[in-house]
Amino acid sequence: MTRILRIILAATALVVASFNISYAQSAATVSFNDPNCASWGMTQSGNTFTLTCQSLVCNITADKPAPLPTDAPNLNAVCTGATGSTAYTWSRIGGPGTCPAVTGGAGTTASVAAPGSTQIGCVYKVAAVDPANGGGSGTITLSFSTAPPAQPSGCKVTFSVGSANLPNAGGSITMVGSCTTNVDANTTYAWTKGGTSFLSGNTASDTLGAGGTSGTTTTYAFQATNAGAPTTNTQQLVTVAGSSGGGGAFDMSGCTAAGYTGRGLDVPFPVTVGTSIANGAFNASPGGTFGNSDALVLRFTTPAAGVNILTKLAPAANAPAQGTPRVFTLATQPCQFATSGTPTGSIVYATAGPSPTITVNNQACPQAYVTAGLCTAYGAWLQPNTTYFVTMVNKTGFTGTGSCAYSSCDMRIDFNP
Repeated sequence: MTRILRIILAATALVVASFNISYAQSAATVSFNDPNCASWGMTQSGNTFTLTCQSLVCNITADKPAPLPTDAPNLNAVCTGATGSTAYTWSRIGGPGTCPAVTGGAGTTASVAAPGSTQIGCVYKVAAVDPANGGGSGTITLSFSTAPPAQPSGCKVTFSVGSANLPNAGGSITMVGSCTTNVDANTTYAWTKGGTSFLSGNTASDTLGAGGTSGTTTTYAFQATNAGAPTTNTQQLVTVAGSSGGGGAFDMSGCTAAGYTGRGLDVPFPVTVGTSIANGAFNASPGGTFGNSDALVLRFTTPAAGVNILTKLAPAANAPAQGTPRVFTLATQPCQFATSGTPTGSIVYATAGPSPTITVNNQACPQAYVTAGLCTAYGAWLQPNTTYFVTMVNKTGFTGTGSCAYSSCDMRIDFNP
């Protein structure tokens, strides 16, 4: 038996090709490619199929993206490439049958009636036809509910230009914010700089000047918001090194004497929000790898007495070096290497093991703990307004050998309030 398949190709709302394909109980494949088309739409009438070039790219926004059952949202369509004579058709194409209808003429705006009850996943579509530039469509999903929208989560900041640690000369940075959970087309993004509004969108670029003698630290925050839900703030600090290495030059002589290449990194103390520096050794001075012959030396200064008295230094290993045993030595001098967990000399606290952490108390150890010999069991007890150093090496234990099995076992430096 022979059937006839007629394909009519339409571009910019005009029929440009029509032909028949005859086949006997077999399938036929026809491929079309047009770089001027954003996508293709197909309709069928009997054995006639019509392919339409979707040259317009349409997006729909709602003035109430998370509406209550009593809300009547207004929709607005923006179609890239549309001219003043473009015609728009609105429709409801998905969701429960009780979803309210959409009403709108042939324009870019439409409205949705208030359903009066909870309706989840109502999908609305705009189809645009332009006599000069073809057609296109876009959709939006609305859920009418009294439950508050979920707060974005899994948010982070990465750098596409520059890094969180710039040299003394300063430089340009471009930060990209992203979230993995509870985000959709209605989620909005913005940035603050120094606590004030800076830029909108999920990308922020800035140019920072020279750090002078002592260096500078600029605080940015990436904000992700779903209307009606709390804003998620993800802080990112960018440090410009001082002419002498941030807060003065690091004395790496102790690292050299112990056979290590010392790499110094200034880390802001987390007064109200956490500090996170990707690839600590790479962003240190001098930057490089973090192998068995390297020592990463962190430097921070505690705030005044009573300010954020409890924090945690919890570096996270980069893949594939998770679980690599390390030794962390917290001291009042750089390049100190503890041989046990007992404080001695300038060493205030030391810990060893896979992925070790240090609980930092910005206060003196209570006398009751001192009497009971429990101070080290509850972390490091530091003096306010004092500079400390944490020297990190890859070792199997205090008296062990090198533990890094890769070319570099670098870490993300997280210092959390």
